[in-house]
This record gives sequence, structure tokens and C-alpha cells, in this order.
Amino acid sequence: MIILEENEAIQRYCSDASNLQGQPTRVLVPETVQELCQSVRTCAADGISMGISGNGTGLVGGRVMPEGTLVSMEAFRNCQIDTSARRATVGCGLSMQEFQQAAQELGLLYPPDPTEWSAAMGGTWATNASGARTFKYGPTRSWVEALRVVLPDGEECYLRRGDAVAEQYHLTFCSLSGKNYSVDLPRYNLPRTSKHAAGYYTSPNMDAVDLFIGSEGTLGFLVEAELRLLPAPERVLGMIVFFESNDALLSCVESLRPTRGTDAPISPRLVEFFDRRALDFISPSYPDIPADAAAALWIEQEFEASREDEVFRSWTTFLQRASALADKAWYAFDERRHAEFRAFRHALPSAVYEKISSNKQSKIGTDIAVPEDSFREFFRFYLEVFAEHDVEYVLFGHIGNCHLHANIFSNDRLSYEDSIRIYDRCIEKGLSLGGTVSAEHGIGKLKRKYLEQMWGEEAIESMRTMRRALDPNALLSRGNMFL
Repeated sequence: MIILEENEAIQRYCSDASNLQGQPTRVLVPETVQELCQSVRTCAADGISMGISGNGTGLVGGRVMPEGTLVSMEAFRNCQIDTSARRATVGCGLSMQEFQQAAQELGLLYPPDPTEWSAAMGGTWATNASGARTFKYGPTRSWVEALRVVLPDGEECYLRRGDAVAEQYHLTFCSLSGKNYSVDLPRYNLPRTSKHAAGYYTSPNMDAVDLFIGSEGTLGFLVEAELRLLPAPERVLGMIVFFESNDALLSCVESLRPTRGTDAPISPRLVEFFDRRALDFISPSYPDIPADAAAALWIEQEFEASREDEVFRSWTTFLQRASALADKAWYAFDERRHAEFRAFRHALPSAVYEKISSNKQSKIGTDIAVPEDSFREFFRFYLEVFAEHDVEYVLFGHIGNCHLHANIFSNDRLSYEDSIRIYDRCIEKGLSLGGTVSAEHGIGKLKRKYLEQMWGEEAIESMRTMRRALDPNALLSRGNMFL
């Protein structure tokens, strides 16, 4: 067990990518599950609040602690991959990049593709992380088969899908020592969105595994998971496709959504969006971006090597019919070119952070998703509200999942407050269309008021009640999601 108490030693644990600042009294770095369990028992007995730290990539202040003990899970970095069963047992401290590379070297694919590859795996389970490939494969929850969890009282549980299933909305399970737990699940209907990370997952007859995925560290320490893998695709076609109008692009995306998960020659695994402002942001590094492009899509399609000609012909024909600037599209078949396309996608967030840092600006970023049948209306709303307020912004992200990130820039306190008002209007509109206030980043400490706005006080109280069944004094990750 490593114990850090000197101010200088704990400084790197005091914030995350949200820029919220905390000041835990100490940081513990357990190196075994037994050390973790004992530390949690001691804190629980003494009434000391506990936080959980991964790699600090979270955007909503989830690990930020104003006081108490912060437990860093960085030492749990085990990774065993069973190639025949296509299963991996992974420690929560391993980074997404390390795990993806380990799977790739064995010819396997871990389908969830959260954008931040430096994130700790445990953080991706705690937030039900998603990303570009969610379009085809769904979020993290779809690929977790089992969890090793240390509960807020220090008891260790091993939960495998199918072993503990709720009876309607009542769930029971037990720890490895035989201690029984009983929780009443919240009763609310989840939004009709393909991405959702706002509050506890709930459904009648749900599995205990799903209770902890997306719980943002409020129900337990997710120490280890067993994850499903797939054979890596034989080939992948990548495309950066430009459009003269947003309407043409939206029609193209709408025609692609029904193809996901099929064996058709057109069935992409990801569909990502860049508006003209986003393209202008990165154009100094990519001078070949067409000047007449109103927006662009990044698309990837998996296929068998024997179908390469069929797939390529199908796509070129489809793009011509979709009113794309097909003759100006960029294509990738080999890994070097695919890496260039991934760099193109990630160049935008990098350029955004460089801009706000060099110009000493602030940024507000949306994380709202809406149902498919409401997306056009929500897209139009974005453009109208930004034009009305005459703000500087870029719009990009996971358009296949009806989930875009609008980054709104402000230069001073007045414009920042205006950005908050715009954000609030976007939340209100998204909710009116049946959407979610957080599609992938979670709620943490920054977005608590939006969670209550989405669900209402009665639903929030049902979440508190469920949490108290496992953590009566709300010591674990206090302040995440709700107070």
C-alpha cells in the first residue's frame, strides 16, 4: 500500500480534465484487493469519505475530492486474454490504449472505442463509456460479462451475468464472504437514445452487472472486469466525405442508420460529423479540405478481403447518389492511412484546447443525445440558437448516434455566462425531444442540476434510496450525480 499525504505528492490527483480542483487529505494506492478492502473498511468505520481515481481524464469532476481519502486504482493493471474464448480479464488501472493494443496484437477487437484512449479501463466501466464505434457495437455495457467489485463496506463481490438478476425492480446479490445485499431499483423509463450516461441504469429483471456499470463510482470500486472480444475485421475501409450542404449530409446519415449491424456492403461501424467551423479549425494542418464543403463525415466500414471491390464500388455509387462531393472524398485502406484519419478526428479537440489555452478563453461543451426521429429538429435548433447569440463555436461528433458535441467559446465572464444560458437552452430542448443530458461523459459533480432537471426530485430520491442500501452514509464518491 502506498500512502501519499504530502501536499506536493497528492497534487496530481486533485483535479481532472474538467479543471475542477479538490484537496483530498491523503491518497491511497492499494496494490492488492485485500489492501483495498481493508482500507475501505477502515474509512467506513471511521466515517471518512472516499473518492476513486483512474487516470484523471474525466470531464465532469468525478474523481475530484474537496476532502477525505482518494483511492487511486492505478496499480490494478492485470490483463489476461483468452484467444480461443475471445475473453479478456482486465484490471481497472490499465489504460484503454494498452488494452486495445494487446487485443490487436492477438488479432482481436474490443469494440467500444471511447475517444480518450489514455482513460483507465475502470473509468470506462464506471461511466458506461462510448465513442465512435458505438454506432455499430453499442456502449461499454454491451461488452462486460463479469465484474469484481469492492463495495462501500469493504466486502468483495464477483458478479457474472446471469448469476444475480432482479425480480422486476428488486435485486439481491451476495459478497464472496456470503453477506447478502438487497436493493430496490429506481423506476423510470430510460430515454430512447442509443447513448446514455445520466443516472443509474434500471429496467425490470435487470442483471446486477448493469447496476454498477455507469454508476460513476457511487456504488463500489470496479476492480476488474471480464470483457467480450471479437475477431478483428479482415479489412476496414475509411472515408472522409465532404458535402456541399447540411441537408444532404443529414439525409446521407439517415439512410446509413438502418444498415448498422447488417452484412450489406454498406454497413458502417462509425459515422462522425464535422461542421464547416470544425473543418476551418483544422484546415491549417489539412489544406486539402475542399473550400466548398459545408460539412464532412468520417466513416469506417469493416469487410472481408474478398469483398473489397464490391464494398468500394457500393460506397462510391452510394456517395454519388447521396449528393456528396464524391470526387473529393479521401479513402483509407491501410493502417498508415487509417491512422491519419484518426489523427484528423482527434486534431479538432487538440486544436480547441490549444485555442482556449493560447487565447485564455473558456469552453462549454454539450453532451446531449436525442432519439433518431428528433435529430433533425435538434440539429436545426443548434444552428438557430448559436446564430441568435452570435457566439463562436464548433459542432462535431457522433452523428450516427444523434449525439453531437457543441464547443462554445467565451472570452470573458459575460460571454461565459451567455454560453451557460445557451447550454441551458440546449438541455431544455434536448429533454423536450426525449433526449439525455449526458450521452457519454456522465454527470459527476458538474452536471448534477441537469440530472435533476432530467429526472425530477422523486426519481433522484429513488436513486439516493438505492445508494443508501449499499452505502448508508454516502461516503463513496460523495457529490457525484447528486448530493
